[in-house]
Amino acid sequence: MRWPASSGSQALSASRSSASLPRGVARAAFGGCGAGRRFVALLLGAWMALHALAAAAFEAPKFAGDVLDEAGVLDDGQRAALAERIRAMRAADGLWGAVYVARDLQGESIEAAAVATFEKWKLGEAGKDNGLLVMVAPAERKMRIEVGYGLEGAITDALSKRVIDEIYTPAFRDGRYAEGLQRGFDVLAKAVNPAARVEGLASPPDAEAVQAPLDVDWGRVGTLFFATLVGNIALAVMIGVVLRRRSKIGWARDFAARERQKTTWVVFGFLGAFFGLFQAVFGLAMADDPEVFWGLLGMNALFDLAFGLPMLFGGKGRGAGGGGSSSSSSGWSSSSSSWSSSSGSGSSSSSGGGSSGGGGASGDY
Repeated sequence: MRWPASSGSQALSASRSSASLPRGVARAAFGGCGAGRRFVALLLGAWMALHALAAAAFEAPKFAGDVLDEAGVLDDGQRAALAERIRAMRAADGLWGAVYVARDLQGESIEAAAVATFEKWKLGEAGKDNGLLVMVAPAERKMRIEVGYGLEGAITDALSKRVIDEIYTPAFRDGRYAEGLQRGFDVLAKAVNPAARVEGLASPPDAEAVQAPLDVDWGRVGTLFFATLVGNIALAVMIGVVLRRRSKIGWARDFAARERQKTTWVVFGFLGAFFGLFQAVFGLAMADDPEVFWGLLGMNALFDLAFGLPMLFGGKGRGAGGGGSSSSSSGWSSSSSSWSSSSGSGSSSSSGGGSSGGGGASGDY
């Protein structure tokens, strides 16, 4: 029995159409095989870089008492006096303090080293987060007050900064580490418990006098916001230029490419405003933590790659009429919807008791 030629050609055409359907879906989702491989390679590279950074992070020592002096700037009597002062604060004021004088920072920032030490030592009581770490690195001449969540209302960043500037810095520069640490604990204990006794000083500094209103650096806030916004918009402009140059049928007739350019402006404008706001807020609240700036910048860059690559390699532009334009438009719509669902799946998390709240201040001496 012979099949009609028309029936055979229809069956072959139908099989080809069904076989090409997954390819069309893949192109819409990943912007073509080449772009998909590039995007996956970039994600793997970012993942490996993050793991390399984590492997090179500061290795905090094991907890070996309330006062650990690896640099040898305190003698036995001074270490014993500081340990006794910390025990008294713990009993009378509920302030679980510790002192760590590090041999060096292992190439890390003082902020990252202090957080790593605080978390490993698990300072403070679970559920109260009333731990306090004073970390000093004489080799790099840096210091940090790291405060648990439960103490941030009493020991503000402004107070920590002024304790560093007015007490620790002049004492440490003269080599009077024990005296500076003792005086600092006097002020910090009085901030937590205003009725706390201050012993050993003729005219101790007043915790209330040390606290000062937050001085908002509006210039820094504006610079971080607008720099982030302009950077994202500049990327949108660059993508638009590339789309124009790749158009083979003329920009006026390339409907799909023009639609991608419009979407690029909307998406990158939103990313610029979103990350610019975060950079401004966190850059003001955590001005002493450069890791916050670089972390947000890295997240912004990953989002730019996630949205920018499919826009650049999401398919060749075709004419304004006919089936080709309709196919590109539908592919773009499905790709946009998949991005919307993926970008909304992020979430944030926080840790529990005995952890650092990220508060405090750093300084040089």
